[in-house]
Amino acid sequence: MLAHAWPVAASATGHARALLNTIAASATTNYLASHTSGRPAPQLAQLAAIHGYTTVFWWCAGIFAAGAIICGALLRPGPLTRPEETPPARPPSRQIRRSSR
Repeated sequence: MLAHAWPVAASATGHARALLNTIAASATTNYLASHTSGRPAPQLAQLAAIHGYTTVFWWCAGIFAAGAIICGALLRPGPLTRPEETPPARPPSRQIRRSSR
């Protein structure tokens, strides 16, 4: 079962990285477009990259905060208790199964 979960998780992380990379590239491009006309100086390109990284950081912080709020809303308050009506679990069978050859 876990063998099937790995490609799904890897694909989801790849999509998330692609989205965050797109946000960073857009923020960097917009910074350069609004702060220069013509060829940008190396220092301005560095400032644009920092702006892109900062923008992605705040997007990630917002995504994590939203996830924390959703998880907090889904959790039940108080200690977990077992319902009284459920019968106790049976112990496992000690019979030896023989394979048919």
